[in-house]
Amino acid sequence: MLKKGVFINFEGIDSSGKKTQANMLSFALKKMNYDVVEMSFPAYESKFGKLVGSYLRGEFGKHDETPEIPSLLFAIDRYQFKHEIKNALNKGKIIVCNRYTQSAMAFEGSMNKDKDEIIKWIGQVESRLPQPDIIFLLDMPVEATIELISKREKKEYLCDKSKDILEEDIEFQKNVRKTYLELANDSKWNVIKCAVKNQNEWKIKSIQEIHEEILKKTLDFLSSKKHE
Repeated sequence: MLKKGVFINFEGIDSSGKKTQANMLSFALKKMNYDVVEMSFPAYESKFGKLVGSYLRGEFGKHDETPEIPSLLFAIDRYQFKHEIKNALNKGKIIVCNRYTQSAMAFEGSMNKDKDEIIKWIGQVESRLPQPDIIFLLDMPVEATIELISKREKKEYLCDKSKDILEEDIEFQKNVRKTYLELANDSKWNVIKCAVKNQNEWKIKSIQEIHEEILKKTLDFLSSKKHE
């Protein structure tokens, strides 16, 4: 049992495998008798999460030139779980999360020419939230995700649409990936290369191969925390 909880977050562009890998890591840790809390943002079924879903369906317009508006929607969605997150960490639990503050930084930051300023502002807005101890960036080239997006199950919050307004813009997704890689510049971040290019073709690593790399890094981190 951990004396202090650990917050693990998964980030990446759309359809990079975040949900799958978060679920697999949670399952593996539970089998090892760790107390795991699974979370995912946006929380579409919650009061504020439904507003985020409306934005992603395009009901507030396309890429707004005022990034503060969607950023605040995403932040409020997370703040409603602030005490739940803090309580879990205080009880020594492991939180495994699919998207968090860093998603807002990457996506909203990539929409605006004042990217650095927006990212800094988002950090200030969400500074009163507990932040991850370890962040896994599933680095998947956009070209490799296009086929995955077309094959995946339809997301409920999209109603009759197959893609949200952010997924529809391939160039935007490329910019988001670039921003993520710029953010991943400190020890909290672990960049997991999910695909390799061979003779001009992208080969996606197996789900199990990616999981094993993530699990090893996680266990190494947990082991270091036990000895602190």
